[in-house]
Amino acid sequence: MKNVGNKRYLESFKVFPYIAWFVIIVFSYFVYGITKELQTVTNQVEAQTVFLETTVNTPINSVKNFEN
Repeated sequence: MKNVGNKRYLESFKVFPYIAWFVIIVFSYFVYGITKELQTVTNQVEAQTVFLETTVNTPINSVKNFEN
């Protein structure tokens, strides 16, 4: 790698590989957390959708309580 003048490149530091791997691992954990949260929300929305579909498809004569 070329050094131009007195400038030091980030990759020239000895700790750069460790910092880079740390950032990659932290980012991976962050994406994993977001994915798990999205999966939970998706499952909740799916359950609500099933409930609403069964409620909508219930014949009007069989509804006893309109509040539930």
